[in-house]
Amino acid sequence: MKEIIKSEALKYLAGYGTAVHCAQYREYKWFYGNDTNAKFYYDRGCIIVDDESEDKIQHDFRCYIHHVMPDAEIENVTETWKRLLTERAEHTDHSRIRLVVYYVSNGELSPEWEQYPGVRNYVRAGENVIFDSRVRELIQDDAELLYNTCRPYTENDTYFGKQEAEIFTETDYIFNNEWKTFGIFDGEQLAGAATSTYIQELDLAWLIDLYIVPKYRNRGFGKALVKSALSEFPDKKWYYHTLRDNTESRSFAAALGFTMEGAELYLL
Repeated sequence: MKEIIKSEALKYLAGYGTAVHCAQYREYKWFYGNDTNAKFYYDRGCIIVDDESEDKIQHDFRCYIHHVMPDAEIENVTETWKRLLTERAEHTDHSRIRLVVYYVSNGELSPEWEQYPGVRNYVRAGENVIFDSRVRELIQDDAELLYNTCRPYTENDTYFGKQEAEIFTETDYIFNNEWKTFGIFDGEQLAGAATSTYIQELDLAWLIDLYIVPKYRNRGFGKALVKSALSEFPDKKWYYHTLRDNTESRSFAAALGFTMEGAELYLL
């Protein structure tokens, strides 16, 4: 294990270019790039960010392990840091540990890694798609329509459906200069919405959020919306992520031809 400087760590993180890093990439540049207390290490194909802080109530030990080489010894590195963090906490009053591993699997996770909660990252090759006639980009003038469509389902849907419906009621989040929001319609009725963007640093087209009104599910609306939302990037890798326990979303990703490329795992 050798200590490195922040700029070296960021080069490793940007250079691997997998979907595992996509959702967190901008946070890397902000948090890792500006935080003055964290220490950075390179060890057996992994980048480790070791961050510790203390206030009057709590002593926090935070460690982020990034799989950045194909032959990384991620399992051994993880066990090393689990032990180090546990030993530190044992000798510190009012301690709390956070250990997150960004793991590149290039396929389904083994049972050992699948047990951990967190985000699953999926990718597929882009394709030339005829933009569905039921889909159009939503603009600020559509904010009230989007809000009124999604608002009832923030209280009356599945657990994850409520979360996505809530996201699409936050119009300041949906309508911005970096992302595009698309809606799919059944006549005049908005049946669902999706937000996408392109991450130039990683050359990935990213499906950020997706919500389909319950009565329109399993009728092809979701697939048509996702493909249309990402259709302007036919030559790019398409990226989609979801939580471990959102089995419906994971099945949907598989039905669209997405395969798992890795995960953001919460170990401690």
